[in-house]
Order: sequence, then C-alpha cells, then structure tokens
Amino acid sequence: MWNITLRNIQFRRRQFLIAVVGTALVFGMALLVTGIRQGFETEADRMLGAMGGDHWVIRAGASGPFTGFAPVVARLADDLARAPGVREADPVILFPQTVGEGVHARTVNVVGHRKGGFGDPSLVAGRPATAEGDAVVDKKLHLRIGERFAMSGRKFRVVGLVEGRTYFAGTPTAFLRLEDAQALLGGGPLATSIIMEGSPTVTVPGLKVLPLSAVKADLLKPVRQAEQSINKVRLLLWLVAAIIVGAVMYMSALERVRDFAVLKAVGASSRVLVTSLAIEAVIACLVSAALAIGVARLLRPIIPLPVSYSGSAYAVLPVVAVIVGVLSSLSGVRRAVNTDPAAAFAGA
Repeated sequence: MWNITLRNIQFRRRQFLIAVVGTALVFGMALLVTGIRQGFETEADRMLGAMGGDHWVIRAGASGPFTGFAPVVARLADDLARAPGVREADPVILFPQTVGEGVHARTVNVVGHRKGGFGDPSLVAGRPATAEGDAVVDKKLHLRIGERFAMSGRKFRVVGLVEGRTYFAGTPTAFLRLEDAQALLGGGPLATSIIMEGSPTVTVPGLKVLPLSAVKADLLKPVRQAEQSINKVRLLLWLVAAIIVGAVMYMSALERVRDFAVLKAVGASSRVLVTSLAIEAVIACLVSAALAIGVARLLRPIIPLPVSYSGSAYAVLPVVAVIVGVLSSLSGVRRAVNTDPAAAFAGA
C-alpha cells in the first residue's frame, strides 16, 4: 500500500506539488485568520494587565467601562480607597479621539490616569507624562518622542512610548494625565471608571463593581461580530482546501484507471486502492500544513490587526489537515472502486 502511494507521488510529483502549494496558501490564510481571532483575546488581556487592578467601578446602568460613557465624579476613587476590602483605587478616563486631519486622521483610544496610579503605563522609551500637554503613545501611532499632535484643538507632545497597548482591534492608545484628559471633555473633575485593587464589602449606591472577566467581556464586545465572520471565513477556507486537494486527487484517479485495473487484476482489493488514495491526500495536506505555518508567519507583518498564534492553533492544524485529506480523497474513491480488472487487458 505504501509502495503504491509513494510511487504514485513520485510519478505524479507535479500534480502533487500543485496540490501542496495551493493548499498551503489556503491553510496559511486559515491559520492567519485564526491568529487574528486569538489576537483580539491576547490584546484585551495585555491591555487589562497593563491597566492594573482586579475590579472596575462604573456608574450603575452603564453598558461597560469601554463601550459606555457614563462619567462619575473622580473623587469617588478616594472614597472607595477608604472602603473596607479596597486596598487602592484610582480614577481613569477612557474615550476615543481623532489625531490629525483629513486623510491623515487616525483614531486613538485616550486613557487619562493619575501619575503612578492604575492606568499609568510601563514605557519602552522616554519618560512618563508629568506636565500639561505631555502624552505617552503606542508605537503603532507612528509618532516619535518630541513630535507634537492635536486632539480636539489641544496640542500635545510625545514624551514617551509604549508597545502593545492597543484595543478595539489594534487601535493605538494615547496615555495622558488625568487633568489633560478631563480638559478634552470640557474640564470637569470626571472619570469614566475607577480601577481598584480589592472589592468593597459594602454596596455602593449608584455604582456597579465589575470583576476583570466582565471588563474583558465589555472590551471585546465591538469585535465579537468580527470574530463570528472570521469563524465563517475559516470554515470556507477549509472547504477550499478540500476542493483543491479533491480536484487533484480526482484528476489523478482519472489518469490511474489502467493502474487500478492492473492492481486489481493481480489481486489488490478496492480497500487497498481507496486507502492509498486517502494516504496520498493526507500526506499532501500534512505537508501543506507544515508549509502553512511559514506562510502565516510571512503574512503576519502586513496585517494591521493584532495577530497571536497560540499552541492550540498549531495543534489543531494537523488534525484539520488529516480530516481535509480524508474527505478530499473521496473524490477518487468511486473511480477506484468501479474500475474493472478486465480494463488492464484492453487493447491486448
């Protein structure tokens, strides 16, 4: 069986190579969209980890700290910090803004925070925002230290850089002093959320305490629909891969009718021939899966969205490859089973 399979691969290596290359590209795209989906989760975990704290407080009735906008008085953080069960509490302001104008306009997520408090980021270059007009921005905004930019008519200067501090599918973040962020919203002493370490043991009227799991769910709300689309695209890509390999296997089976007849004439069963087709298709898919990892890594830098490849994504790929290979081999099964051994002597 193995000898039949390997000999056929060797004899029809051009067809085999076409199947492998085409399927590797499709598998690579499937792995890439899987990485984008996982990237949303990784991005959210990274951002929440950078913000600190283990509970968030928002106004009761608000949809969430990231998707809603229901400000509270910032000094409530000081009151909560003194509440039983709370070790530390700081106000933060979260809202989107636009940097630049016209075709150069870019959306950023503004995070206003207290110096040294929750939300104050770890830098990869420069210094923290300490004076009026200072800003720490993510590298993805493509601004250098010392550059100036405007938001809502107010001027800011980049004094520090962070990396990997994005959310909402790769939108970069600008970290400002709490007072500067408040000024962008009209100057009131407000906060959109309060981040705490610990949780109050008493009910706070008018406020809602959220654990990190609920905060993460709110952070991922805007990309949930995109995740559903990604899952559908991934299934379509698996189907395309099966069609590619199936088409090559079918063409190979058409060319091997006389081979099948000869093999049956010398005693080979239909089961052996069908198994040989399945093995050939599975080998093609497994080789394609190995190449797909390289394809996905090559494509990663050109994708503007966060991409993260987990161990489970790599582990599932060969399993899917085997399933796709077995299913695609069915295209040639009928030809192998129905071949008459007498065809081996046709024209004799």
